[in-house]
Amino acid sequence: MAKVFRSWDVDQGWLLPPSLHEFVPPGHMAQFVRDTVREGLDLSALFDTYTEERGNPPHHRA
Repeated sequence: MAKVFRSWDVDQGWLLPPSLHEFVPPGHMAQFVRDTVREGLDLSALFDTYTEERGNPPHHRA
């Protein structure tokens, strides 16, 4: 059975809370870490730990 994750988009605007981009400016180390995790790391070991469906879907690892 396919894994189901809650969707999360860092570029999505929020109605009440401010955007994450307002807290973390371009070029900040946190942006580098996010991009490295999202695009540069092999996350298959993390995905493989989710073998059963229970409760609400987890947030996507990246």
